[in-house]
Amino acid sequence: MTSDKKISFKMRLLSLLAVILLLVTDQAIKYIVDLKLKGRPAVVVIKNVLQFNYLENDGAMMGFMDGKTAVMTVLAVMCVIAMVAVIF
Repeated sequence: MTSDKKISFKMRLLSLLAVILLLVTDQAIKYIVDLKLKGRPAVVVIKNVLQFNYLENDGAMMGFMDGKTAVMTVLAVMCVIAMVAVIF
């Protein structure tokens, strides 16, 4: 039974690290996009196929809750807390 607890702890730790890695990666990508694309024309990667444009969305998916940044922040923090609670 001791080995089961060690495996369980390892899985919980791995899950927590995955959540942290996803959050850091998300914020890093947003920072890089802000540096490279904000206030600049579209960056064409493959002509007529793929280009990157800078757009801002103050809400959630497709503008849902647009302009309610504080509410979205509270919801995001609650989701992260819930994920950590489920892990442990």
